[in-house]
Amino acid sequence: MQIKICRLFVLMIISIGLVGCSNDTPNPDVLAEQFLEDYESRNYEAIYPMLTEGVHTQISKEDFISWYEETDETIQALNRMLSLEKEEVPEEEEAPEGEQYYLYSLEVETNIGLLTNEGRVKFELVEMEEGQEWKIDWTPGLLLPQMDYGDGVQYTPINPIRGEIYDRNGKELAVNGKLLQVAMVLGRMEGKEEEMIKKAAELLDLSEEFIEEKLNQSWVQPDHLVPIVELVYDGNEELMDMLQETSTEGLTFQTIPGRQYPLGAAAAHLTGYLGNIQADQLEELKEEGYTESSKIGRAGLEALFESELRGQLGGKISIVAEDGTEKDVLVEKEAVDGEQMTLSIDADIQKMAYDQLKDEHGTNVTMNPVTGEVLALVSMPTYNPNDFIVGISTEQFNELNNHPGKPFIAKFNQSFTPGSTIKPITAAIALENGWDPNAKIDVPENDRWQKDDSWGNHFITRVSGIPLTSLNLREAMVYSDNIYFAKLALETGEADIASGLEAFGFGEKLDFSTNLATSTYANENGLNRDALLADTGYGQGELLVNPLHLAVMFTTFLHEGSMIQPTLVASEQTGSFWKEQVISTETANTVKQTIFDAVQNQHATGHVANISTMNLAGKTGTAEHKSSQEEEGPETGWFIALNDGEPEVLSLMMIENVENKGGSRYVAEKVKQVLEAFN
Repeated sequence: MQIKICRLFVLMIISIGLVGCSNDTPNPDVLAEQFLEDYESRNYEAIYPMLTEGVHTQISKEDFISWYEETDETIQALNRMLSLEKEEVPEEEEAPEGEQYYLYSLEVETNIGLLTNEGRVKFELVEMEEGQEWKIDWTPGLLLPQMDYGDGVQYTPINPIRGEIYDRNGKELAVNGKLLQVAMVLGRMEGKEEEMIKKAAELLDLSEEFIEEKLNQSWVQPDHLVPIVELVYDGNEELMDMLQETSTEGLTFQTIPGRQYPLGAAAAHLTGYLGNIQADQLEELKEEGYTESSKIGRAGLEALFESELRGQLGGKISIVAEDGTEKDVLVEKEAVDGEQMTLSIDADIQKMAYDQLKDEHGTNVTMNPVTGEVLALVSMPTYNPNDFIVGISTEQFNELNNHPGKPFIAKFNQSFTPGSTIKPITAAIALENGWDPNAKIDVPENDRWQKDDSWGNHFITRVSGIPLTSLNLREAMVYSDNIYFAKLALETGEADIASGLEAFGFGEKLDFSTNLATSTYANENGLNRDALLADTGYGQGELLVNPLHLAVMFTTFLHEGSMIQPTLVASEQTGSFWKEQVISTETANTVKQTIFDAVQNQHATGHVANISTMNLAGKTGTAEHKSSQEEEGPETGWFIALNDGEPEVLSLMMIENVENKGGSRYVAEKVKQVLEAFN
C-alpha cells in the first residue's frame, strides 16, 4: 500500500546570532523533520526510539509497528497526509521549559471516505546519557481519530448487488442466482468415513482423493461444514433429496449466492463470466476497494462493463474497544448497487444461431439493418461460463486453453479473409469511380487468367461451369466470378480502391461495446502490386475484415449509401449512421439489385438460402488458405443475407473448414435456418 505524507512546517526564523547562542540546546524542529521523513517512508521502527519513555511503557516497539501496519491494512488506507505546525507561545507568556507543542492535522484517505483528526502533540526535552534530547509524547490520535491505547479498528464492507444483464425481451443473460454447495461434516461420519467419501465421489463425479484433500485442510474441525463442490442450482430435486437423506451421515448441502448464465455456452463470448481477481489486477484495483476475495468480470460484457455492473462499494470504519464493543463510527458509506443492463440481443435468436454453429468453428452476427441493433453474437467453439462460477478443474481449463479452435477467443471480435463477400464493396467503389454496370468484361474459357507473364505462376481462377465468358456486373455477382472482380479492381486502380475501402471504414476503429478488430486491406506496403490489387478485388490478397464491420458495410445498400451505427446496449441511440453517404444513392441501389439477384436467381450461389416470404439479398464467399495455387487447402465459407422489408433482419455467418461440406452453400443453408426464425 502506498502511503503519501504531506509535510508542512511553520518554523521560527531565528537570526544567525541567536542560533549561534543556542548551539548547546537541541532544536525540536530537527526531530519533527526526522519524524515526518520516517513517517513518509513508513519506517515505524525508526520512529519508536523518538518517543518518550511514557509512551514506551504504554506500548512495545513490536505492538507500535504492527498497530500502524495492521490499521492501514484493515481500513485499506490509500493515503496518509500529516502536517505539523509549531505552536508559538504569546510574547506575554513564558514558554514552559523543556516543552514544545506542535499542532498536527491528520488525513487518512480510504475507499469509503476521508478520516481527519487535529490536535496537539508535545515534544519533551529529556536528559539522556549523551545529553539532552527531544522526544515525542506520541498519542494514538496520530494513528486514527478517536483512538486510544488498547483500541482496535474494524472495517465492515457493504458490498453492492451486482447489476444483471437481460436481453431485449427481459430474458436473463447474467443474473444473481444461487448455487448448490455440497458439503461434508466429519463429526457425523465417525466410523463411516471411507463409505461416505466413496458415496460422495460417485454422486458428484469426483475423485476420492479430491474429497479427502478438502477434508484434510488444516482448519477443518469435526463440527465444521466443509465445502466440497458448488453446482449450478437447477432445481435438481433428485440430487437434493439424496443429499437430504445423507445429511445425518455427514454428506449435506446448502444454497449460496452465485452468478448464473441461463444461456450457458450459447452466449459465453457475449456475457463472459465472473472469476476470482488475479494478483496483477488486485495491485491495480486495490484503491477501488477490491480485495483478495473479490470477484471480477474476467471476459465478455462482465469485464467490459465491470465498473457499471459492480456498483460502488460501501462500508463502515469503527473504533472498537479491547472487549470488541464499538466505541465510535469514523465513517460510513452506503453501497450503490450496480446498473441493470438491457441488451439489444434476442435470446431466442442467439440460441438459434448457436444451434446452427454447434460443432463448427465460426461466428454469427445477426442484426436489424435499419436500426443497427445487434440481435445475436455467437462464436464457436465455446465454453460454458457457469463452469467458472462453480469452479472449473485444471484439466477442463487446460483442455479449453489448448483447443485448436481457441474457445476463449470471440471470433466476432477478430478479423478474417472475407472471400467473395467483399465483391459488392468492390463493385460499389468501381461504380463510384465511373464504371458502367452494363459494361462487359471478358473471361478466358479455361476459367484461368493472369494480367501478363510478370505474375509468374500466379493465376486467378473462377468456379468452373459458369456459362458466360463475357459478363456485366449483375451476371458477375450472380455467378460470383473472381476473374471479373479481379479485372474490375485493376480497372479502378490502386488509389481509388484504397480510398474507397477507407471510405467504407477500413483502417478505422468501429465504435462498439465489444473490442472489435480493425479491418485492413493491405500490409505496410499498401496495394503496390497488380496481382495483390486484383486478389483484393475478389476478397483474397491481404484483406482482413471484422464480421460485424462486414455486416455494417452491407447496410449501406439499404440506406441509400449511408452505413448504420451498430448498437448492443438498449440505452444507446439507434438508427444513427456511422458514416453518411459513403456512396451515392444510385450506386447503392445498383449494387442492391445485384446482391438481390445473387440470392433470387436460380443460378446464383446464394439461391439455396432463398425464403419465399422474404425479399432477400445477399452474398456468399469462400476464402482459400493455401501457400500455392497448385495445392489444396482449408476453406472458410461465408454468407451474408439481408431482408429488404419486414422483418428487418441481416444475418452473417462464417464457418471454417467447409471444403468438404459444400463450401459457402453449406453456410447459406444455416443462415436460412436463422432467418426462418423471424417468420
